[in-house]
This record gives sequence, structure tokens and C-alpha cells, in this order.
Amino acid sequence: MFERHGDIEFKNLKFDRENRFLDVLSALHEQGTVPTVFFCAHDGLAVTIISELLRLGYHIPEDISVIGFGDYSIAQQISPSLTTVRTNGREIGESCVRLLEDRINNRLPNRPIRLQIANELIVRQSSGPANPEAALRRSRERPRLSGGLSAKPTTSDKPTPA
Repeated sequence: MFERHGDIEFKNLKFDRENRFLDVLSALHEQGTVPTVFFCAHDGLAVTIISELLRLGYHIPEDISVIGFGDYSIAQQISPSLTTVRTNGREIGESCVRLLEDRINNRLPNRPIRLQIANELIVRQSSGPANPEAALRRSRERPRLSGGLSAKPTTSDKPTPA
């Protein structure tokens, strides 16, 4: 567990080539945890998660919400469009240049400074009210895959008529 607030748990999930998303999601389900939202470090990761969840037959956002970070152009090019956090890169850059100039000219002491710049939540189609019961029900309705998750049947998974 990463953090707990009342009956809500925040978990820091890490996946890579060795621990793929499907493996991590399967491990969560085996622990009895049904995620209601994935808040991703960047939009590219969020797009990957949306793709995998859709492939598994989940409905986004009815079953699970996905939120990215960065508001890259891909966020509007996928379906459902990605809810994301937009950062103000220009303001961040300008503030850093001013701080650097102030340090160079000895107008600021040489110690850490906390700089706060507001971000903006861009709400699109990939987020909605949490519904863990629907996600759990869907995960039980599909044929089983390795790792304990189930996949939505594709045309190649369907039996051929005799």
C-alpha cells in the first residue's frame, strides 16, 4: 500500500518488461484488490493501460478510469479520449530562468527553493465515478488468461463451426 485515506487505498504500481501491466493487474486481483482508477505518470503510459484494459473487455470509464499526465496530443486522438493533467511548461521554464538569473546575480541565497506552479485537470472521456463491482464482474465473465486475468474473445478465439 502506498497511502490510505479512509476506505480508499493508493498503490504505487510499477511495471516494466519483467513485470508487465497484465501481471501487475492480475496480482492485484489475486490480492482481492479491484482498481477503480489508474493515475499514470505520463499520457503514453495511460494510453497503453487503456489499450490493455479495452483488450481485456473493460469499459472505460464505466469499470475503471484512466488519467494521464502531460496532455500530449495523443490524449485527444484515442477513444475514449484521455483525462489528463496539463502542465504549464512555458511558466515552469520562465520561472526556472528567473531563479537561475537571481542566483547568478546573488539576489537569492544558495539554498533549495520550492516553486509551485498550478496544473490543470483536463476532464475527458476516460474518467468517471468509481464502480469496482462492475470491474470485478467483468473480470469474472471472460475466459481465463495466464496470470489469472481473462481476455475478451476475438474472432480467432471463437470455435469454428463443424
